[in-house]
Amino acid sequence: MRIFLHELRKILRPVPLLVSMLVLFLFQRTSILYYLRTLPVQSENACALEIYAGWREAYGPTLEPEELPGLENQLAALIAEANETIAHWDESIWAQYGSFSDEGITNYAEYAALLEQTNRNNTQNDVAALLLDSRTNFLHFRIATVQNMLENYDFERTGDLLSATAATDSAQYAQIDADPDTVAAVQESLSQQSPAQAPANNRAIRRCTEIADDPSMTHSIFYNFLATSASQFAIQLTLVSLLTVSLLTSPLLVQERLARMRQEQWPTRTGRGVLRYQLAAVLTVSAAVPVLLLAVFGTWYCMAWRTDVFWDAVAYSAGGSPIPWFTFTYGQYLLMLAAAVIGLSVTAGGLMFFLARFSGNYIAMLLKALPMFLALAYLSEKTLSDMLYFRNYLSDTTGLPGTEPLTLLLLLAGMLTLNGIALKRELSRELL
Repeated sequence: MRIFLHELRKILRPVPLLVSMLVLFLFQRTSILYYLRTLPVQSENACALEIYAGWREAYGPTLEPEELPGLENQLAALIAEANETIAHWDESIWAQYGSFSDEGITNYAEYAALLEQTNRNNTQNDVAALLLDSRTNFLHFRIATVQNMLENYDFERTGDLLSATAATDSAQYAQIDADPDTVAAVQESLSQQSPAQAPANNRAIRRCTEIADDPSMTHSIFYNFLATSASQFAIQLTLVSLLTVSLLTSPLLVQERLARMRQEQWPTRTGRGVLRYQLAAVLTVSAAVPVLLLAVFGTWYCMAWRTDVFWDAVAYSAGGSPIPWFTFTYGQYLLMLAAAVIGLSVTAGGLMFFLARFSGNYIAMLLKALPMFLALAYLSEKTLSDMLYFRNYLSDTTGLPGTEPLTLLLLLAGMLTLNGIALKRELSRELL
């Protein structure tokens, strides 16, 4: 334990720690802050979260058909609010930036028709923006949120093939029920795909059928953008963690080589065994960094996105949602993302330690560490983006559900294997 703690202190030196804190500060001011403050608080997502949280409080975890009149009344109230806003817009403080009267709009139906036009002029664009931003508390988006739930819920009940654009991220969704005629229609539409894609398509059809047969999923009250934002936030947090871990762990062996410590350790098997303690210290730091980041920024994220309200919700929405390959709650999904972030960071630390054994100076170390960081960053983005959902790059490429966690396990196993072989070779050198 004494040697292990000594190796930890060698990693956590003042200069690398200061550099890591600077990196964390810079990231916190840019991409991470966007997912912690801008999206959940200063955008239309705040309105959607409020609406969905109200539904969960009023109707529970699922929305049953007999509860739809409540949403219809809510939609009518929002449209009435829009009509009232349009009628009295010239009396508001925002009239100087544009007015509905400029285009002769007197009610929400006329405004909706304006939004559908594709060749609007500048004046029409200014009028169209009036109900789309914070000046009206994203009134059109609130209407679209309720309307989207009612329309998509009807698709689920009738068992039609749904291919709709979500109001938040313009993603294509598809869902079917277990009706044989519907399944046959979907299979026919996919028949033009290449033979190599057929197994993946069949799995997707079976999964959609399973979802349609499960009332807890098809009727789930869950804001669909929560899963997407969580995976994107996990990517940003992983980038910070990978860079921090690389800065802390890469210089360890290079510093010892430059200080000629290896010559002191070389004569005895016990001295060369210090590598085991160094690897243990590196893996410990590589795990501690993402855990600390998750404890701070993860807690902030959960508070900003009202995770307590949706923690036990099935991570699929009756109002249109990315389709998950497996059934899990939003809380379970967040825990899986957190485990993936930690796993990627530990893998990065172990690989940096392995590469540092072959670096005689800091320049050589950087030439090895930079490509490794870029490769892991790229793989992290492909792995974590929509992880365990249909749109994930890895599962779409391989056609195998669950490719993402399997990839992470293989990376972690490969890192441990490489370091295990290197340590064994180092310890057995005196016997050669």
